[in-house]
Amino acid sequence: MTPTTPQPLLLDIDVDLTFADSLRAGYQVFARRARVLILLYFATVVGAGLFLVLNSSGADAGGQWAVPLIGSAVGSLLLPAAVVALIYWSARSSFQQRSHQDMHFHFYPDGIGIRAHRHPGWLAWENVGRALETRGAFLLFSSPQEYFLIPKRCLEGGHVDQLRQVLQRYLPHTVKLGN
Repeated sequence: MTPTTPQPLLLDIDVDLTFADSLRAGYQVFARRARVLILLYFATVVGAGLFLVLNSSGADAGGQWAVPLIGSAVGSLLLPAAVVALIYWSARSSFQQRSHQDMHFHFYPDGIGIRAHRHPGWLAWENVGRALETRGAFLLFSSPQEYFLIPKRCLEGGHVDQLRQVLQRYLPHTVKLGN
């Protein structure tokens, strides 16, 4: 659906996405969503290591836990590698499936016009679930798992501040700006 009446253009942004943009955004979204799990993971690994070190003598009751703790510590070191590989594979897959890497965003008072390789689209403000600013990009979520990526490197001059202002105005309760 596109706007029915002509509207004033608030901001016009051309984006040339790269695989590095997609990968960086994937890692940043994961890190923000899984903060508690990441902290619990490291607390568990550190706690198990401390338990093992403090109870390392084979003569006491703590020695019986040495082999299971070493095994779980080795296994737990593989988990971050698996997560990194999964995020990499997901970013590569989604990047290769797109038939376009150039996108154009036109911000209006009623929503966002999005054009990607001759395919126009419309995203009304009420359909934007949330907006998130990271160190290197803006992410506009159209669903919990799907987002439009606008790398800051594609924003000229004062467009970063202009985009922040537009997002704050039209998404006041769902925008998280700043690093």
